[in-house]
Amino acid sequence: MPFGRWPPKIFLPPAETWDKGHGRIEHRVIRVSTALNDSLTFLHVGQVFCLERTVTHVKRQRVTHEVVVGLASRRPDRATPQDLLRFVRGHWTIENHVHWVRDTAWREDASKIRTGAAPRIMASLRNAVLGVLALKGQRNITENLRRMAWKADRAIALVMQAP
Repeated sequence: MPFGRWPPKIFLPPAETWDKGHGRIEHRVIRVSTALNDSLTFLHVGQVFCLERTVTHVKRQRVTHEVVVGLASRRPDRATPQDLLRFVRGHWTIENHVHWVRDTAWREDASKIRTGAAPRIMASLRNAVLGVLALKGQRNITENLRRMAWKADRAIALVMQAP
């Protein structure tokens, strides 16, 4: 435990979660404090946190341990340790979902575009398309891409239709 030697009184009571699924048991513990706020040079620091993740891979009988340290702009009266734990989990849910869609819809991981600014430009274009489809309430990304492939008029019609 990285903060094990620190006086426990500087931390709020920790929050923890246990999850089981996909052949893993995940245990997360988050500890938060405002004791370091004044000594940090970051603007708007509300609290710092230390998140420890222990993942047991059931089939392989392997355990991994990860420690993440972060900053939050919300003070403890606006974000409890449970809230911060939920925010961190929610961030990865969104992040993983976007990458999964980009990889399954466009097979982005298999792309041969690897040099210069082209990979970043293509990722931005893909994200823009996902954003437009989401704003228009389109849920099935793959079906929409298939339907609009080589049919620019359909894509333009979707963009032009009122929300």
